[in-house]
Amino acid sequence: MAPAASADIETTVSWSVFTKEDSVQVRFNYHEPPDRDSPYTCVASMVGATRSLDMNTVTYGAVEFTNVSEGTHTVGATCENSDGSQQSVGRILFHLPGPDHWHLARTQHAVID
Repeated sequence: MAPAASADIETTVSWSVFTKEDSVQVRFNYHEPPDRDSPYTCVASMVGATRSLDMNTVTYGAVEFTNVSEGTHTVGATCENSDGSQQSVGRILFHLPGPDHWHLARTQHAVID
């Protein structure tokens, strides 16, 4: 019987934008974290503001933007790959104000290695 081939495991991330009134929450989740020691950092940017999140023993977390003006906005995000470089995981377009409870605007998935 032939030995099983070893497959390289790719770093994969899902991230979502949630809205509530004038607040925006960006949630990150590494499904397969980088192949190196933690922390792993993800960064969300919008409306001239940036929030970063260092994940250590867990592979998920969230950042929040508050007092965001009414209208259409875009969040861009990056996360670290196995080399420690920030890689784009995409952009999400959404509209505020949001409802009076947290509402999922959109989720994206990315392979960054």
